[in-house]
Amino acid sequence: MAQTATATNVLDTLRERGFVAQVSDEPAFRRVLDSGPITVYQGFDPTATSLHVGNLVGIMTLAHFQRAGHRPIAVVGGGTGMIGDPSDRKDTRPLLTVKQTMPTGCWASSTSNSCATWAAISRSTS
Repeated sequence: MAQTATATNVLDTLRERGFVAQVSDEPAFRRVLDSGPITVYQGFDPTATSLHVGNLVGIMTLAHFQRAGHRPIAVVGGGTGMIGDPSDRKDTRPLLTVKQTMPTGCWASSTSNSCATWAAISRSTS
């Protein structure tokens, strides 16, 4: 049987695997981990054409937290995604439309369950 990390040692597991460089208040963070399951999230750029290897660190971190009994959430888009990211940092960030923040292909094929869910979430937060 595969061994899984526990809520009290997920920080140690992440550090052993090279995921942690520093923690601003480690004793406080350990107390939070010891107090029971927490919710952690990782945000992904909804305007990107795909995930990339850099996203893997966040996905793997979410998996470690889940194995340790915590609640991971992967966030794609939302209000932050609508703000956009200008290539010229002197410009104001352009406000994107809901369609522009949908995962690639959803606007073209609204029959997908994930796309329908995305559209419902987007409408509820607009």
